[in-house]
Amino acid sequence: MEQKPGTKVSVVEARPLATPQVSPQSIQERKEQISLLQGMVRDLLIREVDYGRIPGTPQDSLWDPGASQIIGSFNCFPGERRILKFEDTDEKISICVEVPIISRETNLVVTTGIGAASTLESKYKYRFVEDPEEWGYDKESIKTLKFDKKKNKYRIPNPEHSELLNTILKMSSKRAEVDAAESLPGVASALRQMFTGKAPKASETESPRWQRFWGEVTRLGYTEQEARQKLGVASMKDWLSSGRSLDQALDVLRGREQQETKHRDPETIKTINDLYYACNEDFNMQPADVVKELGVSSQSEISDTPAECYQKIAAVR
Repeated sequence: MEQKPGTKVSVVEARPLATPQVSPQSIQERKEQISLLQGMVRDLLIREVDYGRIPGTPQDSLWDPGASQIIGSFNCFPGERRILKFEDTDEKISICVEVPIISRETNLVVTTGIGAASTLESKYKYRFVEDPEEWGYDKESIKTLKFDKKKNKYRIPNPEHSELLNTILKMSSKRAEVDAAESLPGVASALRQMFTGKAPKASETESPRWQRFWGEVTRLGYTEQEARQKLGVASMKDWLSSGRSLDQALDVLRGREQQETKHRDPETIKTINDLYYACNEDFNMQPADVVKELGVSSQSEISDTPAECYQKIAAVR
């Protein structure tokens, strides 16, 4: 992978995921366990401590303390965090982190999460100051600055860019842990019901395809009703009956219906972590989504090369 000046990329080999043993009895037991776990998640989390609404977002979301509660209640713990991408230049600091969740009983990785943060995010990119002249701005330059009337302050580019490395690393780690917690069995469904205030419709959540779709809708910040309104349909069945796909619906919800998807050269994808990173960056997919898209139940069942896996996913995106 070609590196730009000032860019450092660290890629590591993924740890194997635990492969579940499947039988009719284990399936029934799993259903009962998931039902209990969903109840546990609802009873365990405290609003404004473990979850809540971040300003500017349409609904509640899981916070880092809540993710830690959920992971601990599954008798698991976060493993060693791995930096998938690290970029530190004069323009930005950008970090993408993967965190494995490990069972205390088996010491095997049961799921993983990916999180990223960058100094290009508004809360890190800018600072609000009362007197820009103290920061080296002359009167003409001050006229070009944005003035926030509520705060009665001017917005300037963050002058402490170089001091944000630790902050960006911690934020990407927290987001990876939240992503991992949401991928544990039954958690995403329980959180969705908590945050939207209603249970999902069985007709639209029976298959893994629908579960992936509504999971992505939730991550985009929409409720089911808001998603249908955005798409202009009363039911997703109406959307499909018009000849359009669920992937096309997600493109509309992401605001990309008029954009051309640009795929990268598959030959640059050498490892499974390269695959996860590429699919996250190009298609907004989490590792669990990649595994499901490839039609396998765990990473250990993937037989194709990472490049071949990317080509298969890109062909339907």
